[in-house]
Amino acid sequence: MTKASCRVVNLFMLAGLLFTAWLAFSPGRLSVDKQLSCRNELIGHQTGGEEAESHYMQVDYVLKGDRVTINYRYFSNVGKAISVITMKGKIIDSLQNGHQFHLGLSQVDIATLDSEASQPQHMKYMANVSRMNLDNHDIHSETINILAERNGYAHILFEPSNVVCGCKVIS
Repeated sequence: MTKASCRVVNLFMLAGLLFTAWLAFSPGRLSVDKQLSCRNELIGHQTGGEEAESHYMQVDYVLKGDRVTINYRYFSNVGKAISVITMKGKIIDSLQNGHQFHLGLSQVDIATLDSEASQPQHMKYMANVSRMNLDNHDIHSETINILAERNGYAHILFEPSNVVCGCKVIS
């Protein structure tokens, strides 16, 4: 084989390798399969001599392929359902070996289940921020940071709410 034909073969092999790498790492090819079931107690701020409000939140994240669905469920301190926020959108990217996910949420549905109960401050914040982002930018962004993961459980930081939850990793 001549030097020229070896170079042609090497160029084709390099082109094939680059094409394969592009297919594997292109943004449109993101494939995630992870479910998180998170729980947290929410303690509101005390005002004056009033007792601080206490609520519970359960958040379920389903990340499948390049899609994400998030269900925030809020409960009173006696377990009565108060409100639900459901968000749907795309996984924009995954960093740090799948320990950080940037989400672009294009659909947010908010439902108040008990209009007489006081709504948790976290729910009010998430509802207001997501509405504002959808109104102004047509997308609401969230980031999931897996701080630690062991034995099927994880500590996760959610942004923009800056809440750390203990979560069960389902898949």
